[in-house]
Amino acid sequence: MFKNLNFQSLLADSLKENLSDLHLNFLDDKVLILGLTGPTYKKLSELIGPQPEKDNFLKDLLSKCSIDPTLKRPQDGKIKILIDSRDITVMLFFIPLTIGTRIELRII
Repeated sequence: MFKNLNFQSLLADSLKENLSDLHLNFLDDKVLILGLTGPTYKKLSELIGPQPEKDNFLKDLLSKCSIDPTLKRPQDGKIKILIDSRDITVMLFFIPLTIGTRIELRII
């Protein structure tokens, strides 16, 4: 699951797994992806790849929600997207950390 950093495929896979929340932890050398299934989180994937690819994904995702990553404070936004002929609304929470960035996605 989650073979690459593609937002639409990430959401499509999440819907197939009936996940309500996703946590993406952007660390220096990897991206850790956790999904909420019921009351517990499970590790879905750990992506290790070039930093520019992770940075581009993060910038693209935040720009879709009108979030400015240069403001080093928590922010939130909303994305409406069509996946598999379903209108999906995703709440996005951007949380800058001292050792990376956390993105929390809630699928509504």
